[in-house]
Amino acid sequence: MSLRLDRAFLRVSGPDAIAFLDNLLTQDVTKLDTASVLYAALLTPQGKVVADMFLWARKTAPEPTVLIECHPSRAGELLRRFNLYKLRAKVSIEDITASMSAFYSSEPLVADTDDPRLPDSALGFREIGTIDLPLTGEGDAIIEHNSITLGIPAKELKARLAKWKQPKPNYTRGVLAKYAALVSSASEGAVTDKDLML
Repeated sequence: MSLRLDRAFLRVSGPDAIAFLDNLLTQDVTKLDTASVLYAALLTPQGKVVADMFLWARKTAPEPTVLIECHPSRAGELLRRFNLYKLRAKVSIEDITASMSAFYSSEPLVADTDDPRLPDSALGFREIGTIDLPLTGEGDAIIEHNSITLGIPAKELKARLAKWKQPKPNYTRGVLAKYAALVSSASEGAVTDKDLML
């Protein structure tokens, strides 16, 4: 059974669409020549994650076209930033959420598109289209659950954590020591002002 996901869609099209996205995202967007979907993110100049997304190739379009599937809460910010960065690039950027849907299934769908975040269909299958299925949200829950539990078994992870010891710092004085003491984890953007109160 396919489950419709609560997702938003942006369309980036035009002669410079691939190069435009390739310069902004954490993915080699030129791989869409051979792949149907890629997983990517947009970062701030400081390295914080603005949004993660799926990039869908639209090879039948008359001009280079990429559909961006993202969480609905991030679509407005992505659209704003893309338009900010567009400058003279020959691209058109529009929100097409009303006309598109994303679907998840644990079994292969018509296009047999693996979720690109993990190999061997570990996170199931995804597809996009205009079919109107009930917006249950169940698919999102399944993907979130699999993302958290797949990879390392809990028992193995617990054993590794029990053996882990905090390594000695490479630097104990100077700028690099200050940076190491202040920087947040990569999952929080690797920034030094996370708890700064202004």
